[in-house]
Amino acid sequence: MTRLSIIIIFLTTALVGYGQKEPKAKSILDKVSSKTKSYKTIKSDFSYNMENLQDGVNETFEGTVFVKGDKFKLLLMGTETYSNGKQRWVYMPDEDEVNLYDVEKKDRKNKDDDVLSNPSDLFTIYSKGFKYKYISEVVENGRKLYLIELVPRNKKKRFFKIKVKVDKAKYHLYSIKYFSKDGSRYTIKVKNFRPNVKMNDAMFTYNTKTNPDVELIDMRE
Repeated sequence: MTRLSIIIIFLTTALVGYGQKEPKAKSILDKVSSKTKSYKTIKSDFSYNMENLQDGVNETFEGTVFVKGDKFKLLLMGTETYSNGKQRWVYMPDEDEVNLYDVEKKDRKNKDDDVLSNPSDLFTIYSKGFKYKYISEVVENGRKLYLIELVPRNKKKRFFKIKVKVDKAKYHLYSIKYFSKDGSRYTIKVKNFRPNVKMNDAMFTYNTKTNPDVELIDMRE
């Protein structure tokens, strides 16, 4: 399994006690979701940390994502992923290879399992399929944040808990930390969030003419 595959796999099991504080958590998350969906486009730089103390793993990668509706372009760990909403290209420059996939309907239905298959879900994944609990208000890097804990309703998920931090002033996502059953921890921290940046639709389709020597592998057949 590739590192990118590990990053985009999500969640599992459930906790108890998600009752009294749920309305406050729901109110905060609804505001984040509503505000995010109001933007025509989003460009965001983020860091991704993968940690497993038992295996001695602690690695951080920098990424950039461009989102326009169901279209996106993702730059992460030396890999470029493009999607025009119908097809998805995964370009690996080090291997001189690009893989082409169909964007299947079942992927959309299970987007909480594979949030970076459509990175717009990075900012709104908590809107459906989760129980949530308001924990507290915290301060990080001088910013006041809401800390909310989520657990997926589907107990077959691979992650059992998510901690979400929301910027109190802007109601933008600040960070998400995923807790896996295998002891791994995955943290995505938004470094900057730029809405309504002008984006040409062509940027979401991989241009084979740009790198004619790269091997195109059609994974749709």
